[in-house]
Amino acid sequence: MAGDEETLKEIGSRMRMYWGAFAHTGAPEVPGQAEWKPYDRENRYTLLIDREDSLSKDPEKESRLLYEGIDRVLI
Repeated sequence: MAGDEETLKEIGSRMRMYWGAFAHTGAPEVPGQAEWKPYDRENRYTLLIDREDSLSKDPEKESRLLYEGIDRVLI
């Protein structure tokens, strides 16, 4: 994480709002904040919480594909 203390507090506050909304409704949707779509294996939507929150589709795809199946190699 990068940023000054105030920025980190704002990020933490928004993260707690998402978690609270998820606990109450089953969806981390907070009015005025980033869109949320459920995660599934086809789309792999991921909510990235940072200075500006955003929804990303499979944000670590290259890394995921690189390590896919590695558990079978190590066994």
